[in-house]
Amino acid sequence: LIVHNDSFYICSDFYHPSFFNISNNISNDKNDSFADKTHLHKFKLNKNIDSVANGIIEGHILNETSINEYNNYIRISSSDMKRDSLGHIVESGFSLQIFKIINGTFEKISSLNNLTYVTELYGDLGYASLKGLLTLIDLSDPITPQIKGSIEIPSSHISLIPISNGYYIGSGNNFNKDSDSIVEGANLYIFNFSDMNNPQKISNISFGTEFTSTNSDFSSSMTKQFYEASNLILINNYQFIEDYLDDNTPFITDFYIGTKIYKINDYTINLLNN
Repeated sequence: LIVHNDSFYICSDFYHPSFFNISNNISNDKNDSFADKTHLHKFKLNKNIDSVANGIIEGHILNETSINEYNNYIRISSSDMKRDSLGHIVESGFSLQIFKIINGTFEKISSLNNLTYVTELYGDLGYASLKGLLTLIDLSDPITPQIKGSIEIPSSHISLIPISNGYYIGSGNNFNKDSDSIVEGANLYIFNFSDMNNPQKISNISFGTEFTSTNSDFSSSMTKQFYEASNLILINNYQFIEDYLDDNTPFITDFYIGTKIYKINDYTINLLNN
């Protein structure tokens, strides 16, 4: 269940190949019978709950930020898994698909395939980030979305919050390219995406191991809030600890260890208070 403004979506994944022997007026590849798909249903929240559209789209919906409505278009981030006749995954990747609702169905307008992880979409900006590389996507023309510039960063993947005038706050766990793994520590960034062909990192601060854990993403282990009127960033920090039950079963627990307050001055990040 994904809620967006005054609408909500119910998403149901199809995993087994035998589920795919049904008519699909959305997929352009009629021979792709063993690709994972999602049954998608949109409802409108009025005095009553009204059904708006339903259909079957390619891939799996990633998370609660993966459906985005903008200028009467629906943009969807999905993971794509193709399977053999036994259901084993033989190919995987990520896609960005753009739809328009026509006569109660989701009609695909365009798509970008073979992407790294597509995290979020803001207006005309989309971005894909994974393993130290952040790539921008220009969505200003939904008919022909375009992959733009990239920037290398020492983070596994980035979560962004728009500030103003093409500037964004970004955060992510540290990533080591040599070991191809997430390592302890995290970074908070300010980016300038005014020129999508040439994204720039303006400033950043680093967090030590006491604020993050390799067991969880920065976006879930550190909750951040941005207050636009005062240019303040509040970060609630949690530490993850591995413990064991009486039967020696391992589990992960977390506890709150404090809040840091940062202020943005001239697009630099300054610590105000612990």
